Amino acid sequence: MDSEGPSKGGSARLAGDRGPQAGGRLPTSRRMVEAISGTDAMTENEPAYRVRPMRADEAEAVLRLIHTTIAESYAAVYPPRAVPFFQRFHSAEVLRDRARAGTVLVLEEAGAIVGTGALIDGEILAVFVAPDRQGGGRGRALMAALEAQARSDGCDAVTLSISLPSKAFYDGLGYQVLEERTRDLGGGESLRFWKGRKALAPR
Repeated sequence: MDSEGPSKGGSARLAGDRGPQAGGRLPTSRRMVEAISGTDAMTENEPAYRVRPMRADEAEAVLRLIHTTIAESYAAVYPPRAVPFFQRFHSAEVLRDRARAGTVLVLEEAGAIVGTGALIDGEILAVFVAPDRQGGGRGRALMAALEAQARSDGCDAVTLSISLPSKAFYDGLGYQVLEERTRDLGGGESLRFWKGRKALAPR
């Protein structure tokens, strides 16, 4: 699943990359995001997953997760040019920019990164869960952490872009569609997505 559309490059911070001494925002509260974990769809022998800030040395693994998820989840619903377009859109440079400008979270399970999402100034970006880990509450855990961070940042609502594969997921989380958009990919192909918004209940 993902929340990212082609309308904005965005940017989010690697945990610990910049501290208040460098003039940046205070790092994401580890205590807050690590409190969101779960054991959905797991056996008693499997460890719980947890959501936490991304470390600087995990950027390559996060990018690999994003590109793999795009390749597996988008090909069935978008025309052929969409997959390379989205992979270019979610580049290493864009991930670094997000890490500097906002918050990048990862969902860790059994020592592996199986999900990620970002938040910048009240906009949720690049939410992806590995295809073989979808459907067990992991995406909801990521979204809960991102929405909690937005509340902590003082936001009373969040916005995001919604792709075709993720529309039912965000509908289920209470996101309201503001408008439908299309992007011309050339060669007679286009992709369809939506801008969405959700009001955040006060804590």
